[in-house]
Amino acid sequence: MLKNLVDKLNNFELTEKTIKEVHASLMESPFAWESEFKTELVGKYRNIPITGSRQPFFNNKEYAPLFNLEFIVPSYLDIFNSQLSDIDNSKYDKHLLTRLSFFHNKFLNQIHPFADGNGRVCRILMGAIMMRNNCPPIFPKIMEQQDQIKYITTIVKCEVEKNDSFLVEYFAVEMLKYLIERLKTPKDPDTVAPLK
Repeated sequence: MLKNLVDKLNNFELTEKTIKEVHASLMESPFAWESEFKTELVGKYRNIPITGSRQPFFNNKEYAPLFNLEFIVPSYLDIFNSQLSDIDNSKYDKHLLTRLSFFHNKFLNQIHPFADGNGRVCRILMGAIMMRNNCPPIFPKIMEQQDQIKYITTIVKCEVEKNDSFLVEYFAVEMLKYLIERLKTPKDPDTVAPLK
């Protein structure tokens, strides 16, 4: 599965076809699904309404209506690709993290196009976008419940304030923490040069 996915990302372009192929690669096994496995939805937009579970800390989130996904996704892809073609890391509003935060919040927290696997697809796409922009695919470490609460709190704050800057800051701080941790504690001493 991983080789198939990497092959698809070698000449990465953010298109509906790519997004659906990434989903199909990730979700082709029933073991990949957190909800009931639906073979007819592998690599296809959902045909069921989805509500994101945020209880007990926040109200649950209703995502884009399923009957609009065929129109919503292409419309946002035009916006995403326009933004991604104009990245300038010397300017906040055009910075890679600013553009990734917008993509993340729209794709994952508003559109949510698939019945399952949206977070995984979003992270794969973000990783490919980072690599296309000479940035290692680094993500915030979310291993404990407190990490998940911090992440969801940031997303909710973006929604309430209608401002992605909270996620930009979260990504910057948490990605840096994760990178520093990985550099300090290599699993294999030959894989990372020691810090001096």
